[in-house]
Amino acid sequence: MAAYEGDSSEPSTCENEDFRILVVEDHAETILLLCHFLRSLGTVHTSESYDDALRRAHETDFHLFLVDINLGQKQTGSDLLKALRLNPRYITTPVLACTAYGLPGDRSRLLDEGFDGYVGK
Repeated sequence: MAAYEGDSSEPSTCENEDFRILVVEDHAETILLLCHFLRSLGTVHTSESYDDALRRAHETDFHLFLVDINLGQKQTGSDLLKALRLNPRYITTPVLACTAYGLPGDRSRLLDEGFDGYVGK
């Protein structure tokens, strides 16, 4: 297994290879930071787009998703959450919103949309 070096196709090094996390984020610096913090929890995979995240979720069973809300494309992190929940494997898998949206009400709005948690950037 290769260490994360900026290539979003490679998982990072980790202590628990049985726990797989998918970070969906479109900014390279944020990806590096999240991988640094999460790698002790398990294998961290990354995706920079909605379509790639869905493809990876189909190919690999993940135990946790950390999803940016503003992916800079037509689809958002909220759209990705809805698509993941349509897959029976991910009905109860934790999906956390990781976003710079920090205005009053943003956290509760995202939790109301179905995210299991909120992480402000």
